[in-house]
Amino acid sequence: MLIGLNQYLRMAQHDERLARCAGRRCDDIPWVLLRRLAHRRRQKGFYDAFTLMLFRRAWQRSRRASCLLDYLAYCRDLGRPLPLARRAELSDALPALHGRRFYLAQGLLAESGGDPPTQWGEVLREVCRCQQTWRSQFAAHVAQCRDQGICVVGNAPVMRGSRLGSFIDGQGLVMRFNRFYYDPSSAVDSGKKHDVWVRSPSLDRAPPAAVRWVVVSGPDVIFRLRNWGALADIVEQGVPVLTVPLEVWRALVKKLMAPPSAGLLSLAWLRQLLGSWQGVSAVGFSLGDSNCPVPRATRHHWAQEQALLRRWQADGLNLVSDAAKETEHG
Repeated sequence: MLIGLNQYLRMAQHDERLARCAGRRCDDIPWVLLRRLAHRRRQKGFYDAFTLMLFRRAWQRSRRASCLLDYLAYCRDLGRPLPLARRAELSDALPALHGRRFYLAQGLLAESGGDPPTQWGEVLREVCRCQQTWRSQFAAHVAQCRDQGICVVGNAPVMRGSRLGSFIDGQGLVMRFNRFYYDPSSAVDSGKKHDVWVRSPSLDRAPPAAVRWVVVSGPDVIFRLRNWGALADIVEQGVPVLTVPLEVWRALVKKLMAPPSAGLLSLAWLRQLLGSWQGVSAVGFSLGDSNCPVPRATRHHWAQEQALLRRWQADGLNLVSDAAKETEHG
């Protein structure tokens, strides 16, 4: 029976109909297999009520501390902070958790008003202490730059041959991502200005020179990210290191039913700060046309992201693909 269920769940991770059949058969499936299916769906970017139900059932069936943490951590993935009603339960589970899991549980408790994790270094304490001030300063700076223009520069191949360098460098604020690459020979397409650097939590690259703001993407990762050492030098230099407010992440997850990319998350944050798309341009984003293939499979659901970009474009976002079209738009 166990072998048959194992095979069934392996198929279910690729087939939504089979997965939901598995959900209805929860009483017949060992909790360890429910947990496995939940983790596989999370890894594939299924951020939905059904996956949440699988995590919850696995915890309810097992009553293990690790399954409780899995469930609460997935709630946080969806943008939901730790409920006050679960604080005591998670706190009681701490002795049974170790390593990364122990740190994650401490972070959830700290975010809900508990004591900061004992492993916090000075860099993380500084980021946490200054976060609200830095966010307020960033919001004011974004508003000041609006009239001159704010440009979010993606890394899609559509930038090649776009001749958008002058347009980008003429903006009041330019935002770039992760391992963006500047080559003088490509400046005519991608420009060279970079005011805001958005990096993924796991990126090990040093910050680019002369950057004015650093944003760590993801669902407000202050209480989740363990390694802040890569940002120690830039924090000491006085460069603000921001995280994205959890409500911005939560709203996008609700629309996409998947974790948003850093590009979409940054655009949504700008929209929240400004109240409209006035003054905001996006370049280097693919809409799925034949000239710019969809990126390889990841946890992001690119088709949904492209559909949302089109809706934002209809609402006023200046989505630019090349210099000729920008001249026409202007």
